[in-house]
Amino acid sequence: MKAVWIRLIIIGTGLLALTSCGPRAKFVEKDYAPPELTAIMPAVNNSTDVEGGIVFRNLIFKHFEATKPGYHILSREVTDSLLNEAGITDGGQLEAVENEELMKILNVDGLFFITIEEMKYQTLGISSTRKVKANLKLLKGGHLIWEDDREVDHGKSALGTIVSALNDPVGTLQDSGEDLAWQLAAKGVKAWLLDHELKPEMLEVINTSFQTLP
Repeated sequence: MKAVWIRLIIIGTGLLALTSCGPRAKFVEKDYAPPELTAIMPAVNNSTDVEGGIVFRNLIFKHFEATKPGYHILSREVTDSLLNEAGITDGGQLEAVENEELMKILNVDGLFFITIEEMKYQTLGISSTRKVKANLKLLKGGHLIWEDDREVDHGKSALGTIVSALNDPVGTLQDSGEDLAWQLAAKGVKAWLLDHELKPEMLEVINTSFQTLP
C-alpha cells in the first residue's frame, strides 16, 4: 500500500511539473470574457523588417479564425479602411491616439495590439540569425485584460557549423549554400502572400502565445 502511495505522489509531482512548464501570459484579468468585437491593430514594428510586421499581423488574423472561434474579429479590410479615413496608416501612429478614440473610430469594444520588438534574419554561411520577439496585448473597453511576451531564436553559431563540417563536410557546405540562396531569393517575397523567411518562427511565437489566451 505504501508503495502505491509513493507511485501516486511521484506521478502527481511529474504532472505538476509538466503543467508548470506550460506557457503563461503576463496578465489575464479575473472573470475574463472576450470583447464583443475586436480589431487587430497594425503592428508597431521596432525592427527594420517592414514586410515581416505585415506578415505577422496577417498571421494573427488567420490564427484567430482557426483557433479562437469565440472571438469576433473585425476584418482587416474594414479595420484598415476606417483607420486610413482617420489618418492612421501605420502602427507607429497608434501611441498618439487614445484607446477610446480608436474604439470609437472602429466601433469595437476590443483592441488587439502587436509590438514587434525584434525580427532578424541573416545567414552568413557558417552562422545564422533567426529571431522573432513580440509583445501582444488585448484591451476590452480600454482596459488591459491580457498580455503576453514571446521570443523565438533558432539561429546557429559558427562553432556549431564548424563541428557539423568536421562530421559531414559535404552536407554542411550544401546546407550553407542553400541558406544563402534562400536569403537572397526571399528579398522579393511579398507580405500579402503570407510568406516570409521567418514565418516558422512567427508561427511558433503566435502558437505559443495563443495558448495563454483564454
